[in-house]
Amino acid sequence: VVGPWAGCIAMTLVLFVQGALFSAGGLFAFGANVLHMAVIGAWGGHAVRLLAQRFVGDSHKGVVVGSVVAAWCSVMAAAALFCVEFRLSWPAGEIDFSKVFAWMVSFHSLIGVGEALITGVAISFVLNQRPELICRTGTPARQPSPVANETTGKSARPTMATSFTRTLA
Repeated sequence: VVGPWAGCIAMTLVLFVQGALFSAGGLFAFGANVLHMAVIGAWGGHAVRLLAQRFVGDSHKGVVVGSVVAAWCSVMAAAALFCVEFRLSWPAGEIDFSKVFAWMVSFHSLIGVGEALITGVAISFVLNQRPELICRTGTPARQPSPVANETTGKSARPTMATSFTRTLA
């Protein structure tokens, strides 16, 4: 089952490989990056998804909408936490913190929209192909679809594009 535990471990490994092999973020910032992206992204996102899902329902659509909201919120939470850490690391008055916060939140709100769209498409696809992989509350939205239609022999599984549009319908 894919959930916040696996997400946190996967993001930690990705951040380590990026820092070790590609010098992206660097190993000195590894702890902060894990906190911002792996812990807040996985655990904070999971909490927001469950909260949003309570309002929409535990259906296929509820999981996707909750995941989209959680993706955007986790990006914003990580940016806000960075701003707090940045403020605490500089003497008062040396840097205009309000400008740093405004720029970080502005840019990351756009990044969050991209993350939310990618998350919506990916979650829709996984729910249509292998719904048992999604960590959720309540009963599954539906059983896995059959591999092939018995009468035509063609695959009954939707493509990634149709998975997302069916969810929103």
